[in-house]
Amino acid sequence: MERFLSKSIYIAILPVILFVLVGCASPEESRKKDEQQLPGGLLDDYTGMERSLLTKQVYFYVNPEIDSEKYTGIIIDPVLVFVHAGTYGEGINATAMHKLSYLYQKDVARSLDGIYTLESAPGPDILRLRTAFLNVRPTVEAETDGLQSLSGVSMEAEFVDSVTGERVGSVLHYRLGKGYEEIGTGTPANRSRKILKKWAGLIRASADLIFIK
Repeated sequence: MERFLSKSIYIAILPVILFVLVGCASPEESRKKDEQQLPGGLLDDYTGMERSLLTKQVYFYVNPEIDSEKYTGIIIDPVLVFVHAGTYGEGINATAMHKLSYLYQKDVARSLDGIYTLESAPGPDILRLRTAFLNVRPTVEAETDGLQSLSGVSMEAEFVDSVTGERVGSVLHYRLGKGYEEIGTGTPANRSRKILKKWAGLIRASADLIFIK
């Protein structure tokens, strides 16, 4: 099995990652401000998470007790989707939502590939990436260009030991009920693709933090 690339690569990107983070208000406090946040998302512990300086409502965590050097590969799990309770699933096109989730997985794979070895089977030296889309809110259109059209969505993701399930690192982005105004103009499908690619970048940053700690 191919090892991850050398620590020198992580040292090279270390300045880029470090200026992203700053200790700040806890993500749990920010989460409570969102009255529409669905309970029972992916994460149940926000202790030690640090807020990003670059992107509002983005937080990272790295388990300081984990020896990251033992890991040699990453499995990318299918995305869990939590529809906002107020929608009752109305306006959700299952096929279009599945395609959106699949494209996210492809974006993440591209962001990790070449630095990290992508695997398909668990093992004691393998990490598992788990992601959940939270508070999924559709737009009036069920889908455009074959993709689910969304007025709002949040993301939580974690890297866990694929055997023990122990959390190694995590990242989250709470959009606090907002739609895609900050992502730019274009069709709902184009805006959806932009946020997915942005999240793929956050996943890569989270992985880098784990291996340069």
